Amino acid sequence: MRIWKAALLSVVLSLAATIASSETLYKWIDGQGVQRFSNQPPPSDVEAYETFESAPEPSSDSGQREEFKHMLQKVEQENRQNEAQARQEASQRANEKKRKAEAERRFRIQAERQDLERQIEAIEKRALGPNFTQGMRQAQIEQIKLKIEALEESGKTGTVPKNSQGAEAGRSTY
Repeated sequence: MRIWKAALLSVVLSLAATIASSETLYKWIDGQGVQRFSNQPPPSDVEAYETFESAPEPSSDSGQREEFKHMLQKVEQENRQNEAQARQEASQRANEKKRKAEAERRFRIQAERQDLERQIEAIEKRALGPNFTQGMRQAQIEQIKLKIEALEESGKTGTVPKNSQGAEAGRSTY
């Protein structure tokens, strides 16, 4: 019994494929009691048969497909726009971060320069004596001037040298 159902189902499915190409489907029982389906009219000796109209042409289906394709294209376009906007925002954030880093770097350079200039002033005001000679003063001032030059050079290259001697740089403890 299951074999007959499977055979009938396969016949119906195979005929369903032919329905798309034909307009009318015929169903009848032949002289041996077998149920038949065809897109051709039954033989003339068959007295009773049923007809089925085929499904409408895929024109309405193609309209739905076009609408679906249009929706997919719209979603893809929105995704591309969102991705482009995200890239642009990331670029703006990166530029802002660079701008802030540059401002911070310039601020640090300026602060370091002012500190070095104060050190020179302190050395120039320091009294000369047996433990602090004019030659020692000039040597310390030259060292600080070299640091200022290195600092200015780093401002051109974008790096900031660290003042390893701190605020007391250039001060002698002799």
